Amino acid sequence: MNGVIAVMGSEGRLGSRLVDRARHAGEEIVHLPRVEAGRTARLDDVMRALGPDEVVINAAGRAHVPADATADVRADLRTSNIALPLVLADRCLRTRSALVHLSSPKAGSQSTTEYARSKREAEARLTDDFGHRFDAAGVVLVLARPPAVLAPPFAVGKLSRLRW
Repeated sequence: MNGVIAVMGSEGRLGSRLVDRARHAGEEIVHLPRVEAGRTARLDDVMRALGPDEVVINAAGRAHVPADATADVRADLRTSNIALPLVLADRCLRTRSALVHLSSPKAGSQSTTEYARSKREAEARLTDDFGHRFDAAGVVLVLARPPAVLAPPFAVGKLSRLRW
């Protein structure tokens, strides 16, 4: 692969729009497979084909956890929002592919929701556990906090979908 954009979460609200926009711009896109806890073989197969000219965008994550959520739903939140970004960081270092991790403004807020705490923890671990390793390897690591993602069915005022 050469100059590929690999997207985790390519079927979600944000990821699908990133993929559409990148394809429209003529970029080659690879959809990274969904990862279940501890099962990374399919992801590893795809990541092995990536190299230093590629960019991996992590647009995956779990945003909404109801107060009465089961333990399984809470575990899925931690897997999606914390464990997966760390797995991607490790694989990007191995392939020397850049990683763009899309986080949330909640990570920098005082919010005490499980979602906010998971985003804060992921950012802290990416920075503390991987930041110096990316720097030493000369590989790009970007943590981004898009201010808002407005997409159906979450319409706000006249804004009803993500626009680029």
